[in-house]
Amino acid sequence: MAFALFRRQKKRSAVERTPAQVAKFLEDFLSGTGPKWEWDDFLATAIADRELDKIRKHCQKLDLEFPPDVPGNFCNEQGLAVIRAYREQLRDAMPAK
Repeated sequence: MAFALFRRQKKRSAVERTPAQVAKFLEDFLSGTGPKWEWDDFLATAIADRELDKIRKHCQKLDLEFPPDVPGNFCNEQGLAVIRAYREQLRDAMPAK
């Protein structure tokens, strides 16, 4: 019985995401327009593309790197500036329509 408590959980595989999709997650977070748990899902789900996953992993730590000034916020203004910079970087890398 105790063995059942220590069963290995199935590891989530990384998802395929485009720069545009990641930029949309960032934009939705910044504007507060995304679904309730979208930001948490974004932070918790590995991305197959290594460069995009580096952005995700850095965003995971922004609350520690730039603690919020206001209770209930994810991070402070400097952390939000990092997210804005990533959003712009991704938008600049996207092909023009």
